[in-house]
Amino acid sequence: GPLFLVNINDITDTVQTNIGLFADDTTLYAIPDDVTDNTLNLDLQSILQWSKQWLVTFSPPKTETLTATLKHEVPNYPPLVMENAILDETSEHKHLGVIISSNLSWSKHIAEIVKKASRRLDILTGLKHRLDRCSLQTMYFSFIRPLLEYADVLWDGCSQKDSDTLELIQRRAARIVSGAIRGTPIANMYKELGWEPLSKRRERHKLVLFYKIAHNMTPNF
Repeated sequence: GPLFLVNINDITDTVQTNIGLFADDTTLYAIPDDVTDNTLNLDLQSILQWSKQWLVTFSPPKTETLTATLKHEVPNYPPLVMENAILDETSEHKHLGVIISSNLSWSKHIAEIVKKASRRLDILTGLKHRLDRCSLQTMYFSFIRPLLEYADVLWDGCSQKDSDTLELIQRRAARIVSGAIRGTPIANMYKELGWEPLSKRRERHKLVLFYKIAHNMTPNF
């Protein structure tokens, strides 16, 4: 609650690298070219000292390290240590609902959200003969499309294949909502429903965000 947030906020003063806080989720991150090899380990020691002072517990077994790079040969960085335990290296990490992969591909994240959306779409399929078009569309807009667009300004640099996979989910939804027969052109269904391709919506989401950034309508970070 609020008392916990007040208690943990000064942890940012103890580290040299970047730190991100969200509730009880704490993340250290750095660009290797900007820090020495041992900076992160020194910060981990500082955080442990801080935690003992303020009686906050960090769990090394639940702490992971990830190196994100586009290089074919991943640099051999020294291991990160916390309470004398070497932290496990992972190839992917789910952070605030977004799966970040070490090779900077969004395929794993998109596969995960497509899987979740498909389950909900199956439920919508079972309701298509029992609900009217307006109700079916409201269900898609409320419970399925948000899965396909969560944090999309971050991962819109995905591959065309991943983008097409996402669009297939919306196309299935369009057929269910419109009642169109198989083989109906997608453009016709979208026009009738007043829908846009997800890729076009993502483009607008990014433009809105950049507008807010340019006009100081977002947090400084």
